[in-house]
Amino acid sequence: MSAPVIGSTAQVVLDSYPYWILPGSYQHFTPRLRKATPRMDGNEAYVDFGLGRKVWKFTILALNDLSNYDGTPTGFTGQEYHDTLYGSYARVNTVLVFVDADSSTHNVRFDHLAAHVPDVQTQLTGVCYHMDVELVEA
Repeated sequence: MSAPVIGSTAQVVLDSYPYWILPGSYQHFTPRLRKATPRMDGNEAYVDFGLGRKVWKFTILALNDLSNYDGTPTGFTGQEYHDTLYGSYARVNTVLVFVDADSSTHNVRFDHLAAHVPDVQTQLTGVCYHMDVELVEA
Protein backbone atom coordinates (compact mmCIF):
# COMPACT_ATOMS: atom_id res chain seq x y z
CA MET A 1 0.00 0.00 0.00
CA SER A 2 1.43 3.38 -0.97
CA ALA A 3 1.22 6.29 1.46
CA PRO A 4 -2.26 7.85 1.47
CA VAL A 5 -2.56 11.42 0.19
CA ILE A 6 -5.14 13.82 1.67
CA GLY A 7 -7.33 15.19 -1.12
CA SER A 8 -6.45 12.38 -3.50
CA THR A 9 -6.65 8.93 -1.90
CA ALA A 10 -8.14 9.89 1.49
CA GLN A 11 -10.00 12.57 3.41
CA VAL A 12 -8.31 11.64 6.70
CA VAL A 13 -5.59 9.17 7.66
CA LEU A 14 -5.51 7.32 10.97
CA ASP A 15 -2.78 4.90 11.99
CA SER A 16 -1.45 5.00 8.37
CA TYR A 17 -4.79 3.93 6.83
CA PRO A 18 -6.81 6.16 4.46
CA TYR A 19 -10.48 6.81 5.20
CA TRP A 20 -13.43 8.59 3.62
CA ILE A 21 -15.88 10.55 5.79
CA LEU A 22 -19.68 10.62 5.63
CA PRO A 23 -20.62 14.10 4.37
CA GLY A 24 -21.87 16.39 7.13
CA SER A 25 -20.45 14.28 9.97
CA TYR A 26 -17.06 15.95 10.57
CA GLN A 27 -16.64 17.93 13.81
CA HIS A 28 -13.49 19.40 15.33
CA PHE A 29 -13.63 21.31 18.60
CA THR A 30 -11.72 22.20 21.73
CA PRO A 31 -13.88 21.96 24.87
CA ARG A 32 -13.40 24.29 27.82
CA LEU A 33 -12.38 22.75 31.12
CA ARG A 34 -14.62 24.17 33.82
CA LYS A 35 -16.23 23.34 37.09
CA ALA A 36 -19.50 24.66 38.46
CA THR A 37 -20.61 23.95 42.01
CA PRO A 38 -23.67 25.19 43.88
CA ARG A 39 -23.07 27.56 46.78
CA MET A 40 -25.04 27.82 50.00
CA ASP A 41 -26.67 31.07 48.84
CA GLY A 42 -28.19 29.27 45.82
CA ASN A 43 -25.83 30.79 43.28
CA GLU A 44 -23.20 28.87 41.41
CA ALA A 45 -19.44 29.04 41.81
CA TYR A 46 -17.86 28.76 38.38
CA VAL A 47 -14.17 28.18 37.68
CA ASP A 48 -12.81 28.21 34.12
CA PHE A 49 -9.56 26.24 33.68
CA GLY A 50 -9.16 27.17 30.00
CA LEU A 51 -9.05 25.03 26.90
CA GLY A 52 -8.97 21.25 27.01
CA ARG A 53 -7.56 18.86 24.44
CA LYS A 54 -8.74 18.98 20.84
CA VAL A 55 -11.47 16.51 19.86
CA TRP A 56 -12.40 15.16 16.43
CA LYS A 57 -15.69 13.38 15.72
CA PHE A 58 -16.73 12.02 12.35
CA THR A 59 -18.28 9.02 10.64
CA ILE A 60 -16.08 6.84 8.44
CA LEU A 61 -17.62 5.20 5.38
CA ALA A 62 -16.76 1.51 5.60
CA LEU A 63 -18.31 0.60 2.27
CA ASN A 64 -17.47 -1.65 -0.65
CA ASP A 65 -16.61 -0.07 -4.00
CA LEU A 66 -15.38 3.32 -2.70
CA SER A 67 -13.32 5.31 -5.19
CA ASN A 68 -10.50 7.81 -4.88
CA TYR A 69 -11.02 11.33 -6.22
CA ASP A 70 -9.63 10.27 -9.61
CA GLY A 71 -12.19 7.46 -9.87
CA THR A 72 -9.85 4.54 -9.23
CA PRO A 73 -11.00 1.96 -6.67
CA THR A 74 -9.57 2.35 -3.14
CA GLY A 75 -8.74 -1.35 -3.01
CA PHE A 76 -10.48 -1.83 0.35
CA THR A 77 -13.73 -3.60 1.17
CA GLY A 78 -16.20 -2.38 3.76
CA GLN A 79 -15.09 -5.19 6.06
CA GLU A 80 -11.42 -4.19 5.69
CA TYR A 81 -12.22 -0.58 6.65
CA HIS A 82 -14.21 -1.90 9.62
CA ASP A 83 -11.43 -4.27 10.71
CA THR A 84 -8.59 -1.72 10.42
CA LEU A 85 -10.55 0.77 12.53
CA TYR A 86 -11.21 -1.87 15.19
CA GLY A 87 -7.55 -2.87 15.07
CA SER A 88 -6.50 0.72 15.81
CA TYR A 89 -9.19 1.08 18.49
CA ALA A 90 -8.08 -2.14 20.22
CA ARG A 91 -4.52 -0.86 20.76
CA VAL A 92 -4.42 -0.08 24.48
CA ASN A 93 -2.45 2.91 25.84
CA THR A 94 -1.25 3.79 22.35
CA VAL A 95 -0.85 7.19 20.76
CA LEU A 96 -1.82 7.11 17.07
CA VAL A 97 -0.91 9.49 14.26
CA PHE A 98 -3.90 11.26 12.71
CA VAL A 99 -3.67 13.32 9.52
CA ASP A 100 -6.62 15.70 9.37
CA ALA A 101 -8.49 16.87 6.27
CA ASP A 102 -6.26 19.97 6.12
CA SER A 103 -3.15 17.72 6.03
CA SER A 104 -2.11 18.71 9.59
CA THR A 105 -0.70 15.86 11.69
CA HIS A 106 -1.77 15.21 15.28
CA ASN A 107 -0.96 12.66 17.97
CA VAL A 108 -4.28 11.27 19.24
CA ARG A 109 -5.90 8.64 21.39
CA PHE A 110 -8.76 6.65 19.91
CA ASP A 111 -11.49 7.41 22.45
CA HIS A 112 -14.68 5.99 20.90
CA LEU A 113 -15.75 3.70 18.05
CA ALA A 114 -19.24 2.55 17.14
CA ALA A 115 -20.37 0.70 14.04
CA HIS A 116 -23.88 0.92 12.68
CA VAL A 117 -25.57 -0.29 9.53
CA PRO A 118 -27.36 2.55 7.73
CA ASP A 119 -29.74 0.18 5.92
CA VAL A 120 -29.97 -3.52 6.76
CA GLN A 121 -31.01 -4.34 3.19
CA THR A 122 -27.61 -3.14 1.90
CA GLN A 123 -26.01 -6.06 3.74
CA LEU A 124 -27.43 -8.34 1.05
CA THR A 125 -24.86 -7.04 -1.47
CA GLY A 126 -21.90 -6.81 0.90
CA VAL A 127 -20.74 -5.41 4.20
CA CYS A 128 -21.70 -1.78 4.69
CA TYR A 129 -20.99 0.16 7.87
CA HIS A 130 -20.89 3.70 9.09
CA MET A 131 -18.20 3.90 11.78
CA ASP A 132 -18.54 6.69 14.35
CA VAL A 133 -15.06 7.77 15.49
CA GLU A 134 -13.96 10.07 18.31
CA LEU A 135 -10.31 11.05 18.66
CA VAL A 136 -8.78 13.09 21.50
CA GLU A 137 -5.49 14.96 21.29
CA ALA A 138 -2.76 13.06 23.15
